[in-house]
Amino acid sequence: MSRFAVKVAGVARTAIRRKIAHRAELFVLVLASLVPLFMMVIWMGIAKDAALEGFTPLRFAAYFALVFLVGEIVSSTAAEEVENDIHSGDIGSLLLRPFNIALYYFLSELASAMVRVIPVFFLVVGVFLFSEAGQYLHLSYLLPALLGVMLGFAINYLLYFIGGLAAFWSDQASTFDLVLTYMLTLFGGVLAPLTLYPEWMQSILEWSPFPYIISFPIRIIMGELTVEQLINGLLFQIVLVVAFSLLAHFVWAKGVKRYSVFG
Repeated sequence: MSRFAVKVAGVARTAIRRKIAHRAELFVLVLASLVPLFMMVIWMGIAKDAALEGFTPLRFAAYFALVFLVGEIVSSTAAEEVENDIHSGDIGSLLLRPFNIALYYFLSELASAMVRVIPVFFLVVGVFLFSEAGQYLHLSYLLPALLGVMLGFAINYLLYFIGGLAAFWSDQASTFDLVLTYMLTLFGGVLAPLTLYPEWMQSILEWSPFPYIISFPIRIIMGELTVEQLINGLLFQIVLVVAFSLLAHFVWAKGVKRYSVFG
């Protein structure tokens, strides 16, 4: 095993222990993850008598089951972790490690996803295997959907990582965390499929990152996109990852410089 792989494995193990140790944090994340299930019940009840924009109760069940799964995969605590490390001074010791700190937090997010996703994955798979909701899955689009999920994970991580870096300048950086969470919930397809939103709002959201974190990968696997929409969406996700990576690098450099002067 290469030295880099050993370092990666070590960081991942540390991150997993850290996540498990923060049981209160895990409990809050679990509660937040139940929102799609509540929305599933609500929308299935609304569509019981008549379909909404092609959404029957069964299609709503399939959609929100996927929101539950994808939401767990992309969920991020990077803002909170970065903020805590900056305010506690632990960021100083992390800076001394021979390891890219952004990669450290990224691996921490992957470890967190591993802890959360495994039971959710089997639960959601069971829903599709033992109900008629499986008819809304188009497995021929599985690979691009997985790519969309990975890119969505990266976009969400970068957004929260940048939000956490605000702690270099403010004691209220947690506000950014809350704002991002609310924005993703409202405009990411967590409360309702974005196709049910007014067309003018859909047009605006197409140019924001939020639909490309959860909603877009789900629309791929449910076969709702044309080939052109799929390709354009994946390309836009890549553009977002590159843009936010550059922004994160810039903000990080400015923050570390400030920390070195005033810390």
